[in-house]
Amino acid sequence: MATAQYPYTDPDPVPIYFLLVLAILLCAYFGWLGSVAVRLYFYKGALGPEPERFVILPAYLRDRSPQHGHHRRVTAFPILAPPKSPARELARLSRAPRVNIADVDANELPDPEIRAFFAEQQRISRLPAFVQDDCGDGSDFPDVPLAITPVEVRQNTLALPDVARGPSTSYKALGLKKLEQHEWLMVDATYKDLHAARDYLLAKKNTECIQVKHDGEAACEELLEEVVRFLVSTYPDNFSIKTVNRRRHVRNEITREEWSLVLPFDCHPLEVCARLAVEDFNILLKGEFTQQYYLQASATLFPSGWHMRNLIGKPLSYAQEQNIYQWDDIPTILPHTSPTTPLSRSTVYIQTHPDTRPLSHLLFIQAPKDFFPGNLSALLPQHILVRREQHSFRRLSSSPAVVFSTRVRVQRLVELDGVERRALVDEVRGWDADVKVSRGVGLWGRVVLGWCEGRGVGGGEDL
Repeated sequence: MATAQYPYTDPDPVPIYFLLVLAILLCAYFGWLGSVAVRLYFYKGALGPEPERFVILPAYLRDRSPQHGHHRRVTAFPILAPPKSPARELARLSRAPRVNIADVDANELPDPEIRAFFAEQQRISRLPAFVQDDCGDGSDFPDVPLAITPVEVRQNTLALPDVARGPSTSYKALGLKKLEQHEWLMVDATYKDLHAARDYLLAKKNTECIQVKHDGEAACEELLEEVVRFLVSTYPDNFSIKTVNRRRHVRNEITREEWSLVLPFDCHPLEVCARLAVEDFNILLKGEFTQQYYLQASATLFPSGWHMRNLIGKPLSYAQEQNIYQWDDIPTILPHTSPTTPLSRSTVYIQTHPDTRPLSHLLFIQAPKDFFPGNLSALLPQHILVRREQHSFRRLSSSPAVVFSTRVRVQRLVELDGVERRALVDEVRGWDADVKVSRGVGLWGRVVLGWCEGRGVGGGEDL
C-alpha cells in the first residue's frame, strides 16, 4: 500500500553531467593559467625566449655605419647569449626556438638615421614572431625583386666610405651629349603619322606596349605631370590645360583628344604619356637593398628587336645578359643623369620595307629577324629604310626615378642627302665587330655602303 501511495522515480542525470563538464573545463582553464604562470616566471615576464633577430642595413646606411670598415658585412649576425642566461638554462624545457640576442642601444649609434633605423627594428622585434623565417626562398613574396647576380659585378656598392662614388668617366666619353630643355620631346610634321601608328598599337597590342609594376605607379603619375607641363609650355598652340566638370584635362589640338589629369584617369597615366608624345618611356628605379636599377614601368610601342615584357620588373643586369644593345651600357650612364639637363645619344638600324605594310608594323619590332621581312630580293636601295633612335635620359624632379625615353624616325635610304650618306658610312664602319653581327651588317652592308659611296648596288667594300 505504501509503495503504491509513494511511487519511486529515478533522478534526472542532466545536472550531474553538467557539473562534470563544468569541472573538466575549470580544471583545463586553471591548468592553462598554471602553464602561463610558469612560462612568465621562467622567461622573466615573457611567454617564451626572445626569437632570433637579424638587422639588415640598406647599402646607403651600411656605408655610414662605424663597423662597415671593419668587417663590411651586409648582415649583422646575432650575438649569442651569455652561458648562464635564463634562455640557455631553461631552453630544454620549451619547444619554442631557443635563440637569444643582445639588445642594441640605439642611443649609442652616432648617425641619427641609423638610430632611427635600429629603433624601428626594435619596435618590429616586439611584434609576434613568424613561425618560420619570413624571407624563406622568396616564393611567398613574388613581387619583391631578387638580386639575381652579385651587385659588386656591375656596381661598386661596397666601396669604402672615403672613396668617392661619382661617375668614373665623363658623359662625353660614353657618347652622350646634353640636350636643351625644349628638345626633350618633339612635335613635328611626322607627329600625326606616328600618333596614328601608336593609337593602333595601343588598341591592338596594349599589354605588349604598356606594363607597370606596383613600385612604378607614383613615378608614372609624376611623369605625366612633367610631360604635360613640357608640352603645354613648349607647344602652346598644340596642347592646353582645360577644366571639364571641375577636373583638369589636357587637350591635344592636333588629334582633338582630351585626357584627365586627376583621378579617376581616363586610362593609366603612363598610357596618357604614350598617347600625348611620340616617344617611348621607360622608368627605372633603384632597389633599396640590391642597389641595382629595375625597369618598373614601360610604354614601349616602337621596340627595336627586344621584348619589353621580358624585362619588366627585372634588373638592368638581366637586360645586359640578354645582349640587348640599347640596355648594355645604361648602368654607366645613370650616374650622369639630372632632372634639369637631359642627356642623349643616337643609334641607327637598317631594315627593309618590301611591301605596303603600315607604319605600325614597321616600327613595332620585337625580334631582330623582323627587321628584314620578305626575301633577299628585297635588299635593294629602294626597299631599305634607315631607322634612327634617339635615347634621352633624365631624372624626375621629386621621385628618384630615371626616365629613359626613345624617339624613332625612319627614312628611305634613297632619300638621304650627301652629308647623311657620309655620316651613315662613318657610323657603320665605326661599329665594333659584335655590334655589326647583331645589326646584320653581313646581310646589308655591301648594298647600303655601296649605294652611299656611289659604287652601285653591292659595290661596297667588305667591312
